[in-house]
Amino acid sequence: DRPGLVVFVVMTDGLENSSREFTGPQVKEMIEHQQKVYNWQFTFLGANQDAFAEADAVGIAAGGAANFAMAKAGMAYAATAAKVSRMRGQQSRGVTVDNDFTSEEREAMQ
Repeated sequence: DRPGLVVFVVMTDGLENSSREFTGPQVKEMIEHQQKVYNWQFTFLGANQDAFAEADAVGIAAGGAANFAMAKAGMAYAATAAKVSRMRGQQSRGVTVDNDFTSEEREAMQ
């Protein structure tokens, strides 16, 4: 059995941590596979970088990406929790799942 909704959240400070297992294009290919085949939803939160460009580089749509201020990491967690809760509610009602952050959620993370 597969779950009805999988939400995969990436949260990064933008610092390279000596990645060795996979290249950027390999990560993008894996993400796109999970999105197309299993309808996984991906969220990308980035501090100290252009989160939208970084998300795009690995195949994550801009609506599911957000910049956050390191001093507001707790707000980023709260905004993401609210977004995931909203997505799960949409899924349980049988409506299209919207993976986008609201403007209020984006503002709270800045």
